[in-house]
Amino acid sequence: MAGSQRGVLFDHVPEGIDAPVIVEVTIVSRDADTSAPDNTPLAVLNARVERVVEGRLDSSALKIVTYLGTCTRVGVGHGFVAGTFEHDARLGPKFIAIQRSYEILTQRR
Repeated sequence: MAGSQRGVLFDHVPEGIDAPVIVEVTIVSRDADTSAPDNTPLAVLNARVERVVEGRLDSSALKIVTYLGTCTRVGVGHGFVAGTFEHDARLGPKFIAIQRSYEILTQRR
């Protein structure tokens, strides 16, 4: 059902999101799924940074990671992502993207 689907790519600059970094990106590819130390499935997306809206980023490329659930939909595309940075022993620096429902991701101001 479309109402229960979730994703990370906003159509617009997200408002009311508590995230230290918001970036406009083009997701160019998806790596093989992996898992967190607690075995939670993760999607790994490779993105080109178009511009930084909020926070600081010193790279033109970004590895975006998000948790996968039965209703999570991720893939290539263009838009805005919000989240935080962490360091992973296997993946290196990664951007943990905040998920929202598709209604919020596509909501117009």
